[in-house]
Amino acid sequence: MVAAAVGAVDALAGVFTRAATIQEEASVDATEDDGAAVTALVPLKALGDDFVRQSAHSLTTALLVCAKEGALDHLKRLKSAAAVSGELHQAMLAVAAANDQVAVVAYLLAEGAKVDDVTTKGETALYLAAKAGAAGAVRALLNHGASCIQANARGATPLMAAVVGKHEPVVKLLLDQQSVHAKLPDETQAIHLAAQQGSASIASLLLTARANANALNEMNITPLHLAACCGHVDVVQVLLSAGAQVEATTLHQATPLHIALMHGHLTIAEMLIEAGANVEARNKNGATPLFVACHHGHFSIVKSLVSLGAKVNPGCHAPLTAACEAQRADIAWFLIRHGARIDHSTPTGVTCVHAAISSHADASLVDGLLQEGAPMDAQTLDGSTALHLAAQLGLTEHTLVLLSRGADVSLTNKALMTPLEVASQCGNISILKVMVEQGCCSYKTISPSHGWNILHVAVAHEQVAVVKFLLDLPTFEELNTITPDGLSPLQLAERFGFESVVRILSLPSEARKSKVAAEKTPEIEKKACTTAEVSVENNVVKDKST
Repeated sequence: MVAAAVGAVDALAGVFTRAATIQEEASVDATEDDGAAVTALVPLKALGDDFVRQSAHSLTTALLVCAKEGALDHLKRLKSAAAVSGELHQAMLAVAAANDQVAVVAYLLAEGAKVDDVTTKGETALYLAAKAGAAGAVRALLNHGASCIQANARGATPLMAAVVGKHEPVVKLLLDQQSVHAKLPDETQAIHLAAQQGSASIASLLLTARANANALNEMNITPLHLAACCGHVDVVQVLLSAGAQVEATTLHQATPLHIALMHGHLTIAEMLIEAGANVEARNKNGATPLFVACHHGHFSIVKSLVSLGAKVNPGCHAPLTAACEAQRADIAWFLIRHGARIDHSTPTGVTCVHAAISSHADASLVDGLLQEGAPMDAQTLDGSTALHLAAQLGLTEHTLVLLSRGADVSLTNKALMTPLEVASQCGNISILKVMVEQGCCSYKTISPSHGWNILHVAVAHEQVAVVKFLLDLPTFEELNTITPDGLSPLQLAERFGFESVVRILSLPSEARKSKVAAEKTPEIEKKACTTAEVSVENNVVKDKST
């Protein structure tokens, strides 16, 4: 409903999982021919000559273990005992680099291992060392000419891997103009990753190396959007100091202020406002920051925005409606005191009363809104009044409030149903009882547009408990009428094959009443409203039986 105005969060999920994607890429734990993982082996502990002799049958594993543990002497002896392929050389280099075994890295490079060759998953030794935070290995590889901009199969550079891992010493080693501005396929840069990870010091390093504080990815998301979304106050401050634009908008026209408010980061919202963020900016759906703050119940920010001149009546998406949907009576009354129009409706016809009822806000809020002059019988695009909603949701107190205020019980929605029929359809007996007590249930409640009454509706939706309830009413015979198609309630039940309803309606009048009386229990089980549901959000009657 009103929540639709906030819009999507600009498809940020793909960017937010970028760090996890980089971290979860190919394992450096090489395997031997029989598939045993290197990491499953017992670490080298002074195995001496016996280790060399006992490893003859598993040379690959032995060499990789040596590379991982930094056992250079053992590695040399094993290597001299048998021919070692170039592929195994590269595997040893990758393992040694990832484990920061500098001496082994230097030895393997001197022995001919190619510094920029990649694993089967496209990762260079430098990438693996950067991801692991192995500063010594990174330095050794760079000194041997390793490329700091060679990306893996997913487009991630060694610098990006170091940023994601928050390995600041490695970041310092890798910084240069090319690596700072390298991009993933979705245009994400290292500065985006630093903002998302929340490392202010790394963000500062990148910015000092001339990373763009306003870099855009393919969704027009800036580092400031990401920092605001993730709640990284220090990073926001660093970015603002570096000239990050507080008015930058995503493809969905969301500003960093929108994003901060959507995720409840009030300190950041205050920082952005202080930095000059436009309090009247609208996202693609027309929602202002005030609307978003009301929708998420951030009263302190609501006060700040209003004090800064934010409009309480900005147009199609009213903050008052958002506050009512958020069940925040305090915000609603604050807005009303500051001039919010209580008669406002959205383009789909939703009023503050609709919003309060649809969100199950306290009935006292609904009563107060009506006292202040909110329209009671206003209809949404699907024809739903506030009473339709209360009947559909089974809100007894709200129904009583509306009836006491004179709500029109005869209005029909686009499905040609009155509130009473909606309650019957949904099996909300508490609503039926209230409306019967208020004198709303009689032969005259038949909808002239389709000629059905509440008994026909209950039968057609197999609401057995409702049928039993209606059987016990003095006005039952007034309801036991023929539809325009010439069908009695019993014939309707037979047509739909509802045997339980047929059995009840087939009994003679006195027997029916006796049976119903005998079956009465303190709590009458109701069947959920599954066939149709009045929906304010989409302003249609949804068929949920299909």
